[in-house]
Amino acid sequence: MGKRFSAQMYLYFLPLDDDTTPPPSHDGGIEHTEALFDIVPAWIQKASRGDVVMYEPQAYLINVVGQFLDGKSDDYQAQRDALRQFATSPPTGPNGAPSRGPASHIAWSEKVMCPYVARADSTGRAVLSIESPGPDLAESGRGGDYDRVVIVRSWDSMPREVEVKWRKDVLKVEGQETPKL
Repeated sequence: MGKRFSAQMYLYFLPLDDDTTPPPSHDGGIEHTEALFDIVPAWIQKASRGDVVMYEPQAYLINVVGQFLDGKSDDYQAQRDALRQFATSPPTGPNGAPSRGPASHIAWSEKVMCPYVARADSTGRAVLSIESPGPDLAESGRGGDYDRVVIVRSWDSMPREVEVKWRKDVLKVEGQETPKL
């Protein structure tokens, strides 16, 4: 990609006991044209179908958050507490196994990533590795997520059909035995 930028993303919890939360609104088309509240799984489905534009860091974050805010339970406080605990803990890989890679000791809340195209999958989608911190933070000791990859269908003008998958599952589908991309 010709342009690189750094971005920070934050989790903000709306009050649970406040019925006066205003409806979402857009900014007149400067950054976005519509604002909606929906459950996390709905946004993940919309991104994977290409119904919404979701860049790699957004797709990654919503997939990680989606483990806790899944829309299946009404115990929102318990979901929030679990997410807070997760964000400050060392990461885990598939099925709770210890995370792999050089950034396995870095808590989720401190992760950074610089997605790069590692290769194409069998359908021609780009498989992006997200374990690198990027050139601006290369010597910082920080890093991203080794265990997950982001898959993107199209980058004509923006990413489409964005999915986050376990690295081991993408490689298994491709018939490889080693976790190298």
